[in-house]
Parts: sequence; C-alpha cells; structure tokens
Amino acid sequence: MQMRIYYRGPDALITASQFVWLAETPRIFAVSDLRDAHITRRKVKGAWAPATAAAAAATALVLAPGYAILTSATARLSLVGVAALVVTLAILRYRTGSHWELIANFGGRRVTIYTAWDTTTFHQVTRALGRVLESSPVIAERPRSVAA
Repeated sequence: MQMRIYYRGPDALITASQFVWLAETPRIFAVSDLRDAHITRRKVKGAWAPATAAAAAATALVLAPGYAILTSATARLSLVGVAALVVTLAILRYRTGSHWELIANFGGRRVTIYTAWDTTTFHQVTRALGRVLESSPVIAERPRSVAA
C-alpha cells in the first residue's frame, strides 16, 4: 500500500503518519503523538553574521569592477555611495527579522516541530498538517487534537 504524501518540499515531508522536518539534522514526529500544536512568530535580533557577510559580498561586487572601469573621482565617489547604500540595506534587512514556528507537545515535552522564514512555505506546511489531521478519524476525535 502506498503512503499518501500531503506535502513534500525542500525542508519538510508530511505523510498520513509522519511529520518530517528536514533541518540540518532531520527530525521525525509521529503525527498521532502530536498534541496542542500552535503557530508562533518569533522576532530574531542580532543576526549580524549573515548581515556582515552579505554586506561584504555586496560591497566587493559593487566596488571591485567599478573601480577598475571608472577613472574619474566623481564616478568613484558615486560608486562608494552606492556601496554604502547596499551595505546599509543589507544590515537593516538582517539585523531584525522574524520566523514562523510550529510548536507542539510531543512525548510529554514542548518541542518546535518546524521553523521557516518564508511565510508562504510555512503556511503550506501547516495547511498540509491540518489536512492530515482532518483525514484521520482517530486523531480528529481525540480531545485536544492538533490544530495548525
């Protein structure tokens, strides 16, 4: 018998019996053991490492070819201004962000079963989990069933 797949993406797989979060270390959860699931949006501050890397890469990509091609001081100064703008935007973008979390009780503990920065992907995953729960009469009838 073939297992029905409700969602298959680059970071999650949801079947009728399992919720698999394909993180750096994959995490597998039996859907029937999930309790009291809820969605949280968490703000993350201080993500300076990605901001610094993005700013350095953007600066190098803007300044290196421009300095080689442009010869006038005004053009080079304008190029530095563009690089400064790119760096500022990169730092502002990465300094404060938010991601979505799906948290549930599993095995008597409260655990994060899925996290995503992209709202669309996150809601696709939670809708798929909802479809699994709606199609399983045992889970749907259970008191305090998972609601995604």
